Amino acid sequence: MKPLQLLIKPASSACNLHCSYCFYHDIGSNRTQANRGLMSLDTFKILARKALASTDSFCTFSFQGGEPALAGLNFFRSAVEIIHQYNEKNIPVYYTFQTNGTLITEEWARFFAEHHFLVGVSLDGPPEIHNKHRTDSSHRHTYADVLAGIENLRKNGVEFNILAVITNNSVPHAARIYDFFRKKHFTYLQFIPCIAPLYSCNEKAPLSPQAYGDFLCAIFDRWYEELLAGQYISIRQFDNYMLILQGRPPESCDMGGLCAVQHVVESDGSVYPCDFFSLDEYLLGNIITDSFEHFAEKRSTLRFIEESQIHTPHCLRCRYYVLCRGGCKRHRIMTADTTLQTNYFCESFIRFFDHCAQRLLHAAKIINSAHKAT
Repeated sequence: MKPLQLLIKPASSACNLHCSYCFYHDIGSNRTQANRGLMSLDTFKILARKALASTDSFCTFSFQGGEPALAGLNFFRSAVEIIHQYNEKNIPVYYTFQTNGTLITEEWARFFAEHHFLVGVSLDGPPEIHNKHRTDSSHRHTYADVLAGIENLRKNGVEFNILAVITNNSVPHAARIYDFFRKKHFTYLQFIPCIAPLYSCNEKAPLSPQAYGDFLCAIFDRWYEELLAGQYISIRQFDNYMLILQGRPPESCDMGGLCAVQHVVESDGSVYPCDFFSLDEYLLGNIITDSFEHFAEKRSTLRFIEESQIHTPHCLRCRYYVLCRGGCKRHRIMTADTTLQTNYFCESFIRFFDHCAQRLLHAAKIINSAHKAT
């Protein structure tokens, strides 16, 4: 059996922040029921039992939101116990937790450390950049609270990475954002392009293709400079390019050319094929009443993965297709017309690859040589 990936929304779309660009808030507003409340332990028991019975490989329990910490620490303590109880085949189990960081106390951090959670923390950069979009419901700045949460993770030895959402506002400060993260000694980074709401035109998009291309170029220049100096900083997108150039599959689903098999589990047990598509029309079923075989059949009926394999002639002719592969399905429906088309960020990637293609190849050789030497 193949590994099983679960992306669980224990607090549904609920969040203690009110970020201006939140894509999951937009997802909720486009379905019949935006917020499904908190997940019950009874629902989680069913999820854990069925999931662990469905694979002989390994299972990843990833928790996102909204803000998953709103489900409460006691929920997660019980969840870990439930997983241990139902893991009768003793398969490897991995935990990840994506958070805005503002609720991470010492107690939370000790729990993450004890159970080896990999934690992702959303932080867009220095305070004036982060606070531009990431405020609470009272429009209060959240930068200081996020840094306090990160410090709790560090003190307790929790493995964590930083996720920064890129907007037009942050692009002129790309080099400064990178330098800020490095001064904070963050060595695992993800830069996520901000996307426009579903079913809207992009006249007022939070990130233009030209701006995103400029951002990638500026970040790459800093990253490559440090690589030549003997310091490897993990940037997820660049890590995946290294894998592709070494003849290996990328681990990130948006860089593989087609959607991966995922199970997004909402708090009421509803299952969807992707958190970008957790909409009524993509409902696969419910973990309480349905099996993983049922979810696979419904995914096939919807042709969710098959549809993502369709690429425009423009993509297939592109000199950079081997690296880009058409990009994320969500980025190919970023207009009011939701039929699949060329990636909204196509111009971004052409600009980026024109800027750094030869250096990407050189970077892959450096990293490959380093791996062989160890």
